[in-house]
Amino acid sequence: MIKVVEDIVARFRPVSETISIHDGENGSLFIKLKIAKEDALDTLMDLFQDYMENGELILAKISSGEFRDMKKKTLEIRGGYLIEYYDYEELSHVYLRVYSLTDRKDEWVSLYIDWSRRSAWWR
Repeated sequence: MIKVVEDIVARFRPVSETISIHDGENGSLFIKLKIAKEDALDTLMDLFQDYMENGELILAKISSGEFRDMKKKTLEIRGGYLIEYYDYEELSHVYLRVYSLTDRKDEWVSLYIDWSRRSAWWR
């Protein structure tokens, strides 16, 4: 994993129910959180302060949405945030999503992260 992702995992481990990591040159992870989406965003923004000297961060707020799998709606997004981070020194790119989700039975907050160690953005 790249350093910023390692730091995110460490920061969220105490408030996580599930962590699933797939690492390689490009990687992804999923964390099911036990905190509100606003608290997750605050934690991420605080953590990224340590990385902003040589990087760019883009933040967008989501009001609603849905997951579709094989034409079927599987989850409803009840709000969340999209974050992109570009590390100018490492030439890496991290794409994060914080979602408040429901499957009509339960509601939870999830953090999804995908990264590229050597982003094509700089090629």
